[in-house]
Amino acid sequence: MGSKGILAAAILVLSPQAAAQDYKAFYQDYLEATRDGDPAAAAAHAEKAWQAAEQELGSSDTTALLAQNLVDLLVWTEPGRALAPARRAMVLAKSGFGASNYDERDVAVLLALAEVGGEPDGRALKTATNTILEADPRPSYMLASAWLNIAELAILGRDKRIAERAADEAIRIMSGLRFAEAPDLAAAHFARGAAAMITNGRRNRRVADMHEAWIHFRETRALFEPADSPEAIPPLAAAAYVWMRTLGSLGGHPSKVDLERRGYDALSDLPPLLGDNEACHEAVEWEGDRQIEYPLTAQNMGRVGGVLFAYDIGTDGGLTNLRLIAEVPGRVFGQSVIEQAADWRVDPASVLPGCERGRIFTVQYSIGY
Repeated sequence: MGSKGILAAAILVLSPQAAAQDYKAFYQDYLEATRDGDPAAAAAHAEKAWQAAEQELGSSDTTALLAQNLVDLLVWTEPGRALAPARRAMVLAKSGFGASNYDERDVAVLLALAEVGGEPDGRALKTATNTILEADPRPSYMLASAWLNIAELAILGRDKRIAERAADEAIRIMSGLRFAEAPDLAAAHFARGAAAMITNGRRNRRVADMHEAWIHFRETRALFEPADSPEAIPPLAAAAYVWMRTLGSLGGHPSKVDLERRGYDALSDLPPLLGDNEACHEAVEWEGDRQIEYPLTAQNMGRVGGVLFAYDIGTDGGLTNLRLIAEVPGRVFGQSVIEQAADWRVDPASVLPGCERGRIFTVQYSIGY
């Protein structure tokens, strides 16, 4: 997830002190590549613009702004490449350059991200977290994005404490920004749910953690409108839905009292994933046994999760065109479910007109809990 400050340097006033035009030409190339939707070319031109400004202008506002712009382009996807311009931007920020875009506290956040992104181990994550907290930058989309980035790295590193703290900060900041978009806030809530699912070596999850995860996956779901087709369901919405169903089967559904305390009306106020799926699903009559076997490896490891898949219904009632929509956790249950569901059948007479294509179904695995 990148910062919306990515084009902030587009409004910079290019210094009249420079006799040469190289950095200006590179900057225009960057703008054109951005308009053309070519991020790789945009980053390459932005890097040349910053390097040219260093040679032509040295320490200046323009150099600082170009360095900041380059960091903002790279830190979210290529943090190692962002290190040099981030360190230079910090030196310039300490001298007061570039403050019209990012001040010294903001640049400290970007530098912390560049440093942790290259080596996201526990110590680096802790250092980055402390750096951002000590810098105490102004609330901004960039800061929220930075916290979300830290949360996602911590989730990958199974660092529950940092992941929860960072996701909470991302949610807090995004919730207070008037221009924050629903998918961004959804990503923060999803990260918080995933952080709550980290067990720190325990085989079983604590009920309180499962309740917390369910709540944040529910928040993720609530931020998306129903889709027109299975393929149009936002991945975060689909994954959050599967986790909610899975946690429910584990006993991780919060109580009615807990839901009311948080201001929720159970599931009745959640939009469906697929606009017309409920009516189609309720009408269909299944034939035979729809039992799904637990994959042996996952069973032996005590893995839990779920799968959301889409299918069409053939004229004979068989399921066709099965495709995986969401799988949590990834690459554990999906293929097994698709292979087994291929043998399911429905009564063709029970299929409502228009319900033959694009249906969805969820399978949960919860053995051992």
